[in-house]
Amino acid sequence: MNQNSLLLYGKKDLKWTQKEIPPLKKDEVLIKTIAGAISIGTELSQYMETDKNEDSLQYPIGTGYESYREIIEVGSEVKNPKVGDRVIAFYGHKDYEIIKSQNAIPVPKEIHHSNALLTILSCDSAKGVLKLNPGKEDKVLVTGMGTMGLLTVHFLKEYMNVSHVDVLEPIQQEGILPGC
Repeated sequence: MNQNSLLLYGKKDLKWTQKEIPPLKKDEVLIKTIAGAISIGTELSQYMETDKNEDSLQYPIGTGYESYREIIEVGSEVKNPKVGDRVIAFYGHKDYEIIKSQNAIPVPKEIHHSNALLTILSCDSAKGVLKLNPGKEDKVLVTGMGTMGLLTVHFLKEYMNVSHVDVLEPIQQEGILPGC
């Protein structure tokens, strides 16, 4: 079986590469991609070479973060997850990958992949808030109430107990009032 991986070779230069998948080790699982997430902040800026955090990019660069996957084979000593289970895993934009079984985050089948992928976004939101480290009496402004904004407000209020959170929504949409 072959694995296809999406790599960035330069500005706006994406290519699929292919390699053979080795046999499973006793503690590994083979997983197939169902859906993946793209980071506008990291991947799009690398693709456009506008990443302010990178002085010089070292190509090729693997693309992708978390992905929603299905277990299609398990190693001889793997008890969980099982073949057919859905998981979140980290290995970029690849159609298949082998990972250690303990690195697969289980997802109930009734959870839609778009919701399951929020697992990682919620972690990123929490890390940002923890870096800011606001006190309970600090005033915090969150700009944008997309997925990340909603998760950030939730973490600020529920886990950091910040009492004053202002929200500014720069994109006017029907049903969304700016500044509420």
